[in-house]
Amino acid sequence: MVFALRQGEPARITVVMPSLPYARQDKPSNHREPVLVQKVPMRLQMAGANRVVVLRLHNPSSYNAHPMTIPVVDVNVNDLLIEHIRAKKFNLKTFKIVAPDLGAAPSCRKLAQHLGIPENIIIINKFRDPKKANHAEMMEVIGDAKGYNCIIPDDMADTCGTAVKALKALKDNGAKDVYFTATHAILSGDAVKNLNAAPFQGIWFSDSCLREEDRKNIKNLEVIPTGKLLAMIIDNLHNGASVTELWHNTP
Repeated sequence: MVFALRQGEPARITVVMPSLPYARQDKPSNHREPVLVQKVPMRLQMAGANRVVVLRLHNPSSYNAHPMTIPVVDVNVNDLLIEHIRAKKFNLKTFKIVAPDLGAAPSCRKLAQHLGIPENIIIINKFRDPKKANHAEMMEVIGDAKGYNCIIPDDMADTCGTAVKALKALKDNGAKDVYFTATHAILSGDAVKNLNAAPFQGIWFSDSCLREEDRKNIKNLEVIPTGKLLAMIIDNLHNGASVTELWHNTP
């Protein structure tokens, strides 16, 4: 499609791709394993694209490592999550934000700060076996979960094994209601079955790649729409305005 558009000699081509393929293949976990995530914008560049717009990259630094890649606009969607949480009128003092792994701790801490609960952070320390794809084993809960409601934010919901094991670990440590939220609902394998079997109080996914079938089959699911934010980004890019101003007050 990009190649066909290029034949019309447009001034520029911006590809809006809410969910980027191969986003988790951002570093080699085994010897000689390719970093495929860099290849997507490279292929789009070869076809004639000038820019790619993506919702919440899994690892933004993976693009900076390749000098030949076209600009990738990493859209921060935490504004949408914050609005969704505040609309529920929760007593946020009874909540803790749970980082599903050590790498997510900084962004989860910023999310907690914007919700007015900067001290209410829990970190899940896990071990992921590189020989088993999409497999995570929970190790420990760092922080006090007893008597608190918990929100687990993640960028992707794939098999949802990490989220379900995090839920169990939190419940074992005395947590009350647990909510799970993710930007990209990939939902591969038995993900829907795993989610429905787990006692989540609520599940919040954006519509970046959520299939209609999964939308209907997941219990306690609430969908966070991204269309308005993407429309504003497209408008700003078209008119040469800043896009980061649309989320500069969020983590």
